[in-house]
Amino acid sequence: MYVPMSRDRFDLHTHSTASDGMLPPREVVALAAERGLAGIALTDHDTTDGVAEAQGMAASLGIECIAGVELSCTGETGNPVHMLGYFVDPAHTGLQALFTAMRNERMERAEAIVQRIQQLDGAVTMDDVLREAGTAPPGRPHIARAMIAAGLITEVDEAFTTDWFGSGGRAWVSRDGVQVERAIRVIHDAGGVAVFAHPGARTKQGFREAAIQQAVSVGLDGVEADHPSHEGDVVQQISEFAIANGLVQTAGSDDHGYGIDGSRLGCRTVPRRIVDALIARAATRQAGGIVGA
Repeated sequence: MYVPMSRDRFDLHTHSTASDGMLPPREVVALAAERGLAGIALTDHDTTDGVAEAQGMAASLGIECIAGVELSCTGETGNPVHMLGYFVDPAHTGLQALFTAMRNERMERAEAIVQRIQQLDGAVTMDDVLREAGTAPPGRPHIARAMIAAGLITEVDEAFTTDWFGSGGRAWVSRDGVQVERAIRVIHDAGGVAVFAHPGARTKQGFREAAIQQAVSVGLDGVEADHPSHEGDVVQQISEFAIANGLVQTAGSDDHGYGIDGSRLGCRTVPRRIVDALIARAATRQAGGIVGA
């Protein structure tokens, strides 16, 4: 149960049906208002298609919606990295060109994963996956939902294990993704700021310090310090690193609207001063005041 919050709190990591979330953009915003948030950032995977709808609903409800995106990237060592972009121009031509290339890559990867699942069981087709995805680029959560419909699994999280297409799993297919440097550059070109997403997720030791440091060298603006997957003293470790490297510290629920307990929107938030710091960072960068852009 969520207790209404003060109108100073922002959830800076949310997803909608424009990518792999369960709720349409307008309903994500409505839920944020219901839970007492001042606003959200809509950060769908590799698309900004839901931003206009979300911002329209936000304006009608008197809360804020930041135009955002979460880009699937590849770090210097070849490991996957997710990069959040805030205050981007959703229609920016460079960003849209990147989305087109990434959509094609997503389709190819989804087809390869489905082929592996068919070899293991044969119960899921690409048509099933596209039915789950609707107009969104097909991703692993859509494949997982198709697997649920076929009776192969009962929860989305079951698909993200080595039994199926978790990293190194029987149906795992890696993806190239966009290089971190290019992702940061495109976000900056689109008027935004770049934030390293959930660097403490699914790591056996602390957080991904080397990967963040590499991103810092090519213009990183911030790091998502607080995330539902960050356990133990990881948040403190990331916070100390952020302070030492002049990064804005953000937080978000990474809500997709599914799971055993349903939507977790609003479970991780930041105060308005963090949003203001991101705005100031974007303005300074556009004015040419930050080295490494």
